[in-house]
Amino acid sequence: QLLDARQKFPHLPLGVLKSGTVTFTPGLPESKQKAMKNLHVGPVSKVLLRFKERFWPKWLANLGCGEGPVTLYWPVFYNRGGSVDGKDPVLTAYATGPRAAALAKMSEQEAAETAVKDLARLFPKVDMDGMLVAARKIDWSADPFARGGYSCVLPGGTGSRPLLAAADTGALFWAGSATQISPIAEIVESAFASGR
Repeated sequence: QLLDARQKFPHLPLGVLKSGTVTFTPGLPESKQKAMKNLHVGPVSKVLLRFKERFWPKWLANLGCGEGPVTLYWPVFYNRGGSVDGKDPVLTAYATGPRAAALAKMSEQEAAETAVKDLARLFPKVDMDGMLVAARKIDWSADPFARGGYSCVLPGGTGSRPLLAAADTGALFWAGSATQISPIAEIVESAFASGR
């Protein structure tokens, strides 16, 4: 699908730009092409898990995992214990890198079972049988409007983020976490700061 400059604020993630599914006329300058070549977009997968009841502490904001199939868990509406309006609580299982790639290869059911098994490891006193009500897997790499998650600078690519951010393409504005080195690249705060 062609983007028309008359559209109000069209925007494209780095994964879509790198995929080659969008072309620019005139073409992008060599500096932008070099910057994108030196930035890698990694996979991100999420599994949304709805449970009959909350089994994690109400104060839990997130649970980082140094090992296992999931990178991070967090409750939706964590300030309410994971649920809102008395509905079943939801926990997000979030994976990046090789863990995300592994989850992406699984069916939705397999990914949900994998996350529940991992939660049983993390909460050994909880009987997980029959606790899961529903699950949904989201694979950012397979999403044609994302084509991946966060980016990293490849070896030899020092300076690629500022190069991508440079205002050297007329009316095109380059923003997002892939353009930032501060406060910390690849977090929501850096994307917000770049937009400002």
